[in-house]
Amino acid sequence: MRGDDELIEKLTLLAAQFKIKLKKVLDNMESQNISHLEMASTMAEINFFKELQVDGLNLDIKQFLHSYNSQITDLMDIADKQGLSKAISINANAFDIIKNMDAETLLGKAFDFSNLLKKGLVDGLIGGKPIPKILKDLEPINLTNTQLNTVVHTAYDDFGRTVTALAYQDEPNQKFLYGEGRELGDPTSRATCQAALLAQLESYPDGVTRAQVDEGIYPEIDFIRGGGYNCSHRFYPATPSLIKRQTEKSKKGLDSERGN
Repeated sequence: MRGDDELIEKLTLLAAQFKIKLKKVLDNMESQNISHLEMASTMAEINFFKELQVDGLNLDIKQFLHSYNSQITDLMDIADKQGLSKAISINANAFDIIKNMDAETLLGKAFDFSNLLKKGLVDGLIGGKPIPKILKDLEPINLTNTQLNTVVHTAYDDFGRTVTALAYQDEPNQKFLYGEGRELGDPTSRATCQAALLAQLESYPDGVTRAQVDEGIYPEIDFIRGGGYNCSHRFYPATPSLIKRQTEKSKKGLDSERGN
């Protein structure tokens, strides 16, 4: 499982467990005949974001960022097979900057979730709603949602693309293949990505250089951002095995699209 998919699973579980813990606290307070206003006052004093961090948020994000290193390892394996492992450079400082920025973004999303959860709870208590109704109203407030999932996936893929760009910056003749995301013929893929995959299959099956990408050989496709935000495609160093695999996958996808 990719590191981004694993993080989404962990955050989904973390949020669910946090709500269960919250329910137990509320049920306990209600069993002691504590008024809703007193409950609201108590909950308002609790730092929900800090509680999330104690429950494992920081560890989950740390492990996710550590999984970024697997992309460096995979790239070095490719470079080693090409005889370039000693020639390419891995800038650890640059990658640490990216990791720190991604960590801040993810923590920011978790902070927003904790605030929404807290506000929904306190507002419900002050409004005198029954506890079950309050908890029901909190169900749509989730740590993982389409927006956060997109942020996680994009961060993971952008890091991999940046690793490749920095590692091969002194290898101008290195060719790259575009792929490993939604395949040719996939109706859910961007039209620009589909056009690039088709052009690659028909005209550049052995790949193109970084300079050719920057010059626009595949319109609207960027070496670092692929087809844009939330695009899972990326450029990989072309190797005989990858050329064969990507060509076969693209031909299969094209045949499927044409009904062959």
